[in-house]
Amino acid sequence: DESEQVQTMLSDLESNVIAAVLLVMSVIVWALGLRSSILVGLAIPGAFLAGVSALYFMGLTMNIVVLFSLILVVGMLVDGAIVTVELADRLLHEGLSPKAAYARAAKRMSWPIIASTATTLSVFFPLLFWSGTVGEFMKFLPITVILTLSASLFMALVFIPVVGGVIGRRQPQSARQKRQITAAETG
Repeated sequence: DESEQVQTMLSDLESNVIAAVLLVMSVIVWALGLRSSILVGLAIPGAFLAGVSALYFMGLTMNIVVLFSLILVVGMLVDGAIVTVELADRLLHEGLSPKAAYARAAKRMSWPIIASTATTLSVFFPLLFWSGTVGEFMKFLPITVILTLSASLFMALVFIPVVGGVIGRRQPQSARQKRQITAAETG
């Protein structure tokens, strides 16, 4: 009975997805702080939920390749959200209201985020046309990556700015942080 082996492999892969999400969130909390990381962290489950829901509605099943694809994209899902949240955080420090800061950040960074996502998607798009038995088995990889990265684009440019506009607020900035930002920008 191979169902027990498949169940064990799926369980292990699911554990790896959870571990990957926790590691990514740890890095984000360390780099951005708690409030910003909460906003960025919403991109991961949101994109996963949208991607898996789209797979379900397309009649595709959850399998090893789908779970591996989710592990593959977990780090990529947060890129756009990080860029949006970071610019909004800077605009908040310049005195804008949360709603205005997140709206301006999403508008300003929309084309760079779209271009970045499109370049990543362009790598996986040709895999949709993989023929033969291997193509039938591996079709789940590009489909899952394309769906979840597209969902992360929506999360970065629509969902995160809306939520950030509601819960965002200016964090106190130390003189050291100001010097670091100035040094980084003047290079």
